[in-house]
Order: sequence, then structure tokens, then C-alpha cells
Amino acid sequence: MSCVDESTAEKIARKKALGRLGILRRSIMVFKVRVGEDWLFGFVRTKFKEEGFQIAVKLAYVDCKGIALEKIPSEINESIREYIERHVAMLLERELSSLVK
Repeated sequence: MSCVDESTAEKIARKKALGRLGILRRSIMVFKVRVGEDWLFGFVRTKFKEEGFQIAVKLAYVDCKGIALEKIPSEINESIREYIERHVAMLLERELSSLVK
């Protein structure tokens, strides 16, 4: 059996993460990571205020067969959590400092 293609997997992930009207939310940026034959999609929304900004990310995991899993596999979820907790500030510092110079 062949796996679903990238665009089909993204449609499935978008519906899972954002609901039935997710296809209408064009202001959301998408990133995707291939995990073996499966896909991990992230849907990023930003909100800016005078004093700063917020970043919200919803993740959806779609297996090779095109099924959106209810939960992201624990080892992947833990790796993401660990990376975010340790590296987001450093990532923002590096990227923003090169941007505003």
C-alpha cells in the first residue's frame, strides 16, 4: 500500500488541528516535518501588540495511511517540548539580532 502524498496529508492535518473551517484560515503559516513515512505538521499563528507578540503553534501528526492521530507520539512530543524549552529564546535572539542590525 502506498502512502498519502504531502498535500493530502496537509489537508488531513489542517482539518485535525484547525477544525472543519481550517481551510479558510489563510493567515496561518504551515511547517512540515517528515517522520519516516509519516508527517508532522505545525500550524503557526502570530499575534502582535505594542509591547510584544505571541506565537501559537498547533501540531498534527498524520500517519502514512492518512490518519490523523489523536495524540502525537510521546517520544516526538517530548523531543519537541525539550527543544522549545531550551532553544526558543536563543533562536529568537539569533534571528532578530541579524534582522535589526
